[in-house]
Amino acid sequence: MWRASPRAPAGRHGRAVRGNWRLALKIILFLFALIIVVSCLLMLIRTWTPPKPKELPGDSAKAILKRRYAAGEIDEDEYLRRMSGISQDW
Repeated sequence: MWRASPRAPAGRHGRAVRGNWRLALKIILFLFALIIVVSCLLMLIRTWTPPKPKELPGDSAKAILKRRYAAGEIDEDEYLRRMSGISQDW
């Protein structure tokens, strides 16, 4: 009859108990590979999708006109003329 050696006591199914580190190593390597694959996919998705345009709040024509008038780039007559042009329905 077969006997397990004293250095490697037999576990269930006649396997040596020392062989369990291989299973742990396989699990760790699988998880590491899974993390790498998922991170690569996320990087590819980020590079393939176009960036969304960043709209500044209040970046409408009226807001730009008000900002230019407040900065002194245009005078009151030009401000009123352009504001009436923006307000008209075309």
